[in-house]
Amino acid sequence: YDAGHKRRRSKNISWRKYIRMKENQQINAILIDDEVHSLETLRMEIERNCPMINIIALCKGPEEGKKAIKDLQPDLVFLDIQMPGQTGFELLRSLDSIPFEVIFVTAYDEYSMQAIKLSALDYLLKPVDDRELIEAVDKAIAKQQLKQSQEQVSFLLTALSTTHGAQFTKIALPSINGLDFVNISDIIYCEAEGNYTNIYMEDGGKFVISRPLSDFEKMISNPIFFRTHKTFLINLDHIRQYVKGSGGQVIMKNGASIQVSRMRKPVLMELIYQK
Repeated sequence: YDAGHKRRRSKNISWRKYIRMKENQQINAILIDDEVHSLETLRMEIERNCPMINIIALCKGPEEGKKAIKDLQPDLVFLDIQMPGQTGFELLRSLDSIPFEVIFVTAYDEYSMQAIKLSALDYLLKPVDDRELIEAVDKAIAKQQLKQSQEQVSFLLTALSTTHGAQFTKIALPSINGLDFVNISDIIYCEAEGNYTNIYMEDGGKFVISRPLSDFEKMISNPIFFRTHKTFLINLDHIRQYVKGSGGQVIMKNGASIQVSRMRKPVLMELIYQK
């Protein structure tokens, strides 16, 4: 009985309190994976950690999954990406509509993971972590009320089909109304604020996302962005002026003055001269 078990137990207790508050709400889910062992393992994880989830079908592959989706009309689908005959992405593309939430369950694939992150969709890496499972289900339940799934999945599938092998050009950012899909090139700079990131846009808009700047930097993974300081990530295409100093400052097109650390100044200057 270790500390990790205590933390998992504490999280489960907290989750069950939330479930009791919503005791009349039941989420019907389908699990799709060509590996029987993975299906059974995920089923046990869900039953142990997420009692609100009612598993209505275990589908051994894309064909079974597609039929179950049409016949049973689930609220939530746990979907493997790499399956023989048809990938999870291709399965989604073959559907007329996607009125359910999707949580991808897969082994690591850098390109697919970046696309999923930029689309603001959720995924779980095998073997599935209890805490990550609970958090993904929590977000899926919240999103169900906002009806964002169709737009997000459409955004994901478009990105995968048009930019494979190249840089992604758009990202989904949270807004008051749900999600805004914006051009990455329109981001002027990003600023760290604790565990949040402020994103400043070319049109004067601002987004606040609940991820630290380091996470956002990894997610966006685009060469036009450079970390000038622990607090700032800038779009090199939006630099208007460099002001000399120990590290110096860059003035962005919107007038913002961005600090440059002394250690990062040489790399920044090289990038500026290359443009």
